[in-house]
Amino acid sequence: MSDLNVFRQETREWLEENCPQSMRSPIIAGEGACWGGRKWVFASEDQ
Repeated sequence: MSDLNVFRQETREWLEENCPQSMRSPIIAGEGACWGGRKWVFASEDQ
């Protein structure tokens, strides 16, 4: 297996273990994108 394939597999495994399911879908432009600020309210605890 090439180094690139090993890296990809290790990355997939790490994401599976560390990335909550609720964070695995892309955000819709304008919704859920935090551009900074002190009073931002996140949509979920995972964010």
